[in-house]
Amino acid sequence: MSPKRRMRWSWWKDAPRNVSENEYAKFEFLVLGAIASGGLAVISLFMGLTGQALKTSQELAQVESLSVQAASEATTNRDLIKLEGYLVADNPPTLPDDPALQIIQGKIELVARNGPSTAEDTIQKVLFTWEAAVEQVFLSDGETRIPLAIALEQFPLPAAQPEPDQRPKIERTGESARLSKPKAITYADQTFPLTAADWGRLDYITTDLDRRVLPHGQTVTVVAALRDQQLVDPLGGRLKIALGTEADIRRTGERFGRLLTVIWLPLAIASYLCGKKAAQLNQDFLERSQQ
Repeated sequence: MSPKRRMRWSWWKDAPRNVSENEYAKFEFLVLGAIASGGLAVISLFMGLTGQALKTSQELAQVESLSVQAASEATTNRDLIKLEGYLVADNPPTLPDDPALQIIQGKIELVARNGPSTAEDTIQKVLFTWEAAVEQVFLSDGETRIPLAIALEQFPLPAAQPEPDQRPKIERTGESARLSKPKAITYADQTFPLTAADWGRLDYITTDLDRRVLPHGQTVTVVAALRDQQLVDPLGGRLKIALGTEADIRRTGERFGRLLTVIWLPLAIASYLCGKKAAQLNQDFLERSQQ
C-alpha cells in the first residue's frame, strides 16, 4: 500500500516557469500589501462610522459621577461611581535615573546585546532591574483624599522614556570613533563593565530599556465601587482606571475618530494600486509561463 501523499505547503513559494524568484517575490509582496491595506481600510472605516473610538467616553458618561470629597463623606455604599482626581501616596519612591520624579509604581529593565535579537549567536544580558511601588494609593482632589483599596496590578503602567541625559550611555576605549570599542555601559549612576569573559571580542553593543512609570500626582478617571468610604473593585470587569480626566479621554477619542474616518481612503487607494499591479504581474507571468 503506497504511503499517503502529504499536502505541499510550499505552493506559495513556487514561481511559475520563466519567472525569476525576485519577480515572484515582488508579486507576493504586492498581494500581501493589497490584502493588508484593504483590511485596515475596512476596519478603520467601520470603527470611524460606528464610533468605536468614543466607546470609553460613552461608557464613562453612563456612570454616576461623584466628587472625591462627597465620596469620602458618604455614609452609604455605592455599586458603581465615577471620580476624577490625582493619584497620591505617603512617602512615594523615586526613580533611580530621575530622583526628582516621585512615582506610584515603576519598573525598569536594562538589557544589552551584541547583535540582532533574532541571531542565534547574539549574547544578551540583563544588566539592571528595578521595581518599586507605594503601599497605599489615594485619590485626591487637592484637598481631600479617599483610599483606593485596589491591587496595583489593576493600575495602568505606561511606558515612559527618560530624558536624553538620563538614558543608558555606552563608554568606549580610545578617541578614534573608527577604532574604539565599547568597554562599559553607564545608567542610573551605575557602571556595567563589558568584560571579555562575559562578551568575548566585542565590537558592537546596543541597549534596550524597558521603563514603565505611573507618576505620583497622575490625573486619572476612576470607575469603582464605594465601600466604607473607600474605592474598591466592583467586580464583573467594571473597574476602570483611565489616565486623564473624562474631558481629556473624550477629546482623545474624538481626534482618533476623525483620523479613522480619513485614513481609510489612502489605505483603500493603496490596496487598489497594489492589487492592480499584482494582477498585471500575474497576467504577465501567465503569458511567460506558456511560452
